[in-house]
Amino acid sequence: MFKRIVFLGILLFASLSSAQVEKCIRIFRVSTNDYAPLFYLKDNKPAGFTHDLYAEIKKRLGCEFVEESVAAPRAVNDFANYRTDLTGLVPENQMLSQWGEYVPLYRTARILILRKNKFLPNRDVQDYIDNKKLIFGAQIGGAFLLRPHETELFKKQNRLIETPNPTISYKLISDGRIDAFFVSPVIHHYFKEKEKEFRTIRDNTHKLEVGIYLSKKKLNKNERDMIVQAFKDMKADGTLKKLLLPYLDKEDIPYYENL
Repeated sequence: MFKRIVFLGILLFASLSSAQVEKCIRIFRVSTNDYAPLFYLKDNKPAGFTHDLYAEIKKRLGCEFVEESVAAPRAVNDFANYRTDLTGLVPENQMLSQWGEYVPLYRTARILILRKNKFLPNRDVQDYIDNKKLIFGAQIGGAFLLRPHETELFKKQNRLIETPNPTISYKLISDGRIDAFFVSPVIHHYFKEKEKEFRTIRDNTHKLEVGIYLSKKKLNKNERDMIVQAFKDMKADGTLKKLLLPYLDKEDIPYYENL
């Protein structure tokens, strides 16, 4: 009798262990941002905040996440044609909402990057927006950095130059081809060694929110629920904030919400 109980116990343990190993055989395909510091290669290995985010989700769920770093238009196309299961970091927008569910992660204030010779004391962000002599840069796929009416104003006044990524924006302002553009604190932190070339003004009147889109078609309810819960748990236990801190300056932290 004792041997039988022991045998059943071993069998049950083996079954549980097998279930744990095979708890997730799903391979999720993810499109990530294609620029530093969100995604880049360091010593030929993936790095960046977006990569760190998916690596943490992978660790929590035990699932495989295959990341592909692509430009914003390609990310939208892949998501629309159901080639990817998740895409982000991205702002909530009507286009992606046709095919996906938006999961917000955090909000923060944008930062205005301004050429030093264009800086004037006692001026606020709106003064620079209204200045018809200033040329603004805007990242393709980064429309959330500008309010819709700001984009409309800049285009109407021929004051807008679009760029594919922040690296190009910083180069254009260094070369004097644009006078200003908006970035997130994470981007500003990465390029802060260039501060000698420009001035910065934090704009707390316009909050930037970013998150992840989950495919409505490619994810079943259980997959959707476990991913959403993982993000909630990361917020609750402080992991999301811990992952973000290395990509921020200390003065940025009070401006973050919903972490």
